[in-house]
Amino acid sequence: MAGAIAMATKAALRAGSGLITAGTTEKVISVIAPFCQEAMFLNLEDKDGNLANEQNLPLYNFDAVALGIGMGRKEGTGKLV
Repeated sequence: MAGAIAMATKAALRAGSGLITAGTTEKVISVIAPFCQEAMFLNLEDKDGNLANEQNLPLYNFDAVALGIGMGRKEGTGKLV
C-alpha cells in the first residue's frame, strides 16, 4: 500500500517537519521516491509482502516515529511495532 506512506511522508514534509526518513519495503520505496524527493528512505525487510521484524531499527536516530495505515496485519508486522 504505497499510497498511505506517500501521503504521510508528503504531509510531514509540507508541515515543515524537517528531515524525514520513511521506512518501508524496497518495492514501495521505488514507487513513492519519485513523488517524495525531499525525503530519505529506510529499506525495511519484508516477508511475503508484509513488513517483518527481522532487523533492529535505529530509532535512537529519530526525534519522532509515526506508524500507521498500510503496514499490514501479519504477526511479523505486529512484532515490528
